[in-house]
Amino acid sequence: MELDAKFVYWLAAWINMAFVVAFAARGFQRVKARAYATHKRTMLIASFLVGGFVVSYVFKVVLLGKEALETWEPAFRTVLYVHETCVLAMVVGGAIALWKGLRTGLNRLATEGAPATEDAVAFSRAATLHRRAGLTALVASVAGLVTATIVLYGMYHRL
Repeated sequence: MELDAKFVYWLAAWINMAFVVAFAARGFQRVKARAYATHKRTMLIASFLVGGFVVSYVFKVVLLGKEALETWEPAFRTVLYVHETCVLAMVVGGAIALWKGLRTGLNRLATEGAPATEDAVAFSRAATLHRRAGLTALVASVAGLVTATIVLYGMYHRL
């Protein structure tokens, strides 16, 4: 069996996604333990891994082209579309969580604690949106990894 460049690329992308899930899960675990600095660091690493994939995907399309989906079995195409939806939910949820976390002062929580003034309501709303968006991104990343595994299996099967 001869591996083609697209399969090798997608295998590397799957490994990257596994690291995204691992760092996001670690970040979720650390926020539960109120280790906010570690939470921030691990979530930023996961975000950079996602961003790195997006950049690499542009180069992949330019250098290797798109996938020949017409050669795929319908079930694998369906799983691919579900996977792409999971990735979209992960990116949107992660972007909202990142924006709320960095732009609304949630990072102060680690050093100063929650505000006790009139900012408390706004802070609470931002924290709730950050938490919901982050959880959405985490769940979507796990679902994305599961569906990516099935898609990768289909690619391997077609080799």
